[in-house]
Amino acid sequence: MCENCQNCEDCNETPIQVLPPKNTAPPCPQPNPCARKYDSKCVMYIDDSDISCTFEEQVTTLAENGDSVQEVFENIVGYFCGKINTLRERIAENLVTQLVISTGEDFKTSDTIELGEIAYSQNGRIILINNGNTDITVTCDTNIAASYQVLGTGTVTFVSDSGRTLVSPNGDQITSQYGTAALTTFGTTDVILVNNV
Repeated sequence: MCENCQNCEDCNETPIQVLPPKNTAPPCPQPNPCARKYDSKCVMYIDDSDISCTFEEQVTTLAENGDSVQEVFENIVGYFCGKINTLRERIAENLVTQLVISTGEDFKTSDTIELGEIAYSQNGRIILINNGNTDITVTCDTNIAASYQVLGTGTVTFVSDSGRTLVSPNGDQITSQYGTAALTTFGTTDVILVNNV
């Protein structure tokens, strides 16, 4: 048996096979009288069943038959570090409640707004439209709930995209500086409530 091997080439033996744990195995004595050290590339996972994780309907395989312990640990660490980074980005995104869009061009409610290196959805946020004195049109083309406030003096007109219906009880235009509009949607109907100050 190869003890304290530094890599599989030093072992000159068949890699050790590690079978899945069995609940019927007796407890190991403490301290373990047979403790030995092996390079992680020398110990293999041998089983017909892969070890995998499912996150948001996406299946990621962490261990396959014949993988070394080193490969398995690298897969596990990479997987969970990736998920931690994803969750951290989502938490940071949820903390952003207000975005500024500086534009003299028309835009859609499905457009993202960049802040730093992240592109944020308009959904659930207050959108400040810095349009100067330019009249622009906002096309409602997706199901979101958002509030809009105009920082410029140009008129902002809300319209619905093809196949959608716009309901605007008090008009579809913000015509005053610092005027606001609240947008909600249900199905393919967009409801805009405008408040000109």
